[in-house]
Amino acid sequence: MTPPQQRDFTALSRKASRLRAAPVEADSVTPPEPAEADQRRPGPTEREADESSPRRVGRPSSGRQSKGIGLPGDLVEQMMTVAEKAGLSYGDWLIAVFNDVYDALAQEYPPLPQYRPEIPPPRRPPRRRVSRRQAVNFRLTPAQLAAIDKRQNELAVESRSEFVTTIVQLGIERA
Repeated sequence: MTPPQQRDFTALSRKASRLRAAPVEADSVTPPEPAEADQRRPGPTEREADESSPRRVGRPSSGRQSKGIGLPGDLVEQMMTVAEKAGLSYGDWLIAVFNDVYDALAQEYPPLPQYRPEIPPPRRPPRRRVSRRQAVNFRLTPAQLAAIDKRQNELAVESRSEFVTTIVQLGIERA
């Protein structure tokens, strides 16, 4: 008795050889009747579908997404007052400060020294939790978030929260 998988393979190979052996005639394939083609109506175009779909009432979409980033609680209060004095939303203020302190960030995160292979790198000391952290929702476009992430990767900063905290601290110092 042959195993079931081998039987299935044998049956399939027989079927395939029969299909290869049978010639296909051009007359056997017929185009659809014109009446059938008229009955099929193509679906709505993108514009028709967009116009017929219900629209959200309110502010138009700016393409921004809310991104929650944890910051120390006392720093959040300072950031809120500085952003309100500037008359900007938190996301807009963060991007304005990011552009201002772009070069200063390199001084805050100097490159790590290169170690020889036989000397293991020192362990990173654990971060001290001085105050409770609070999530702040920054409304950022994907391009803005990508720019922050790109600079974070260039400076080899492990945590986005740590990086944004540094940006906010530098922004408050400059305000």
